[in-house]
Amino acid sequence: MGDAVLVIGTYDGHVLAFAVHGDKEAGSMLAPILGIKAHQGSVRSVCASGRYAVSASSDETMSVFDLVKVVDLGQLYTDSVGNSVVAMHGGSHLVSGSDGGRVAIFRSSDWEQLTSMAAHPAGVVDIAIHPSGRLALSVGKEAQLYTWNLMRAKCVLKRPLSRPATAVRWSPSGTGCAVLSGNDVLVLDLTSDQVASTFAHSERVLAFDYLSDSLLVSGGEDKGLRLWDLSSAEGAPPLCVHADAHGSRIKAIVRLGEGLIASASTDGSLKLWRVEEQAFVQIDGIELGARITCLGANTEGLPYKRRAVASGEAPRAAKTPSKVAAAAAGKGAKPKKKASLPAPTEDATPKSVAGGKRKAIASDREVVASDRKVPSAGKGVLKGSGKKKKQ
Repeated sequence: MGDAVLVIGTYDGHVLAFAVHGDKEAGSMLAPILGIKAHQGSVRSVCASGRYAVSASSDETMSVFDLVKVVDLGQLYTDSVGNSVVAMHGGSHLVSGSDGGRVAIFRSSDWEQLTSMAAHPAGVVDIAIHPSGRLALSVGKEAQLYTWNLMRAKCVLKRPLSRPATAVRWSPSGTGCAVLSGNDVLVLDLTSDQVASTFAHSERVLAFDYLSDSLLVSGGEDKGLRLWDLSSAEGAPPLCVHADAHGSRIKAIVRLGEGLIASASTDGSLKLWRVEEQAFVQIDGIELGARITCLGANTEGLPYKRRAVASGEAPRAAKTPSKVAAAAAGKGAKPKKKASLPAPTEDATPKSVAGGKRKAIASDREVVASDRKVPSAGKGVLKGSGKKKKQ
């Protein structure tokens, strides 16, 4: 497989990115790209597509990163309260959901907010974009699954669920979908709007993802990973169980490629697994020393103009453009010095923010940037782009 990109969000506001070299030997597959203190609150969702990565935080901001240039492009703001989830497709458009119950669409060429749609009245919990980029699914705090036509920016179908869902996923080919609800993973039949299969767990499930169109992986409070066959009969046991895959509950699972997944735990451990002969085989991992809250992946890797950082060399630290610093400071500030980011060690611990300067994770060198203030009003303005949306 080619190089995938894995993005990680932590409870203390750090965002990290790794290139995953699937063709390398076990134990040397993770190459760091980015590590930065991006938010004052915890990171609730991350996504990656094309050259970009985006994070949404409990501090009501979304941060945008260019992973090819290793640049922090600034922050996005919407007209709704609280950003709960972000999803991206093709590197061209970003879809975000908020606690205020709205779904917004941004264009990545200038980060203009194209539209904002009323969605789940109690708040948006998760969004999944179809592989074609034309459709999206969303779940909220009420027991309903919404289907969106992204070409027309319109909700075209609402499916009732037996109880509220906390996550939704498309299959890799886009021919199926599944939702996570309590202790169960529900696989839906798109033709009949009925539940095709129910995979029950003894304890609460916190994360799942498709491994292929016929296989699904889940994990949660019991610290173990389970592999499910979607063609099996109702009530059938999992194909295999890897007990105690992590030392604490499994918070996030994401597919990286054919037969390859990543799982993360609240104890700060990140592990890569390859499924071979219906068994989980760990091929790499790292201890981040921070409480992981979410994972995102770009299975297609970075664009062809990738830099040496995606080839395994030590990356540069994320830098902030002069326009971002000037906009945050409210005057024509000169750009600060660049700083390099050495590869993180296994005992790396995120450093706190002090004196208005952001520090990169696993580095004793400061990534300097002015504090950014949240404006009192404004729709979809990327601070630092030098352009504001016309009123």
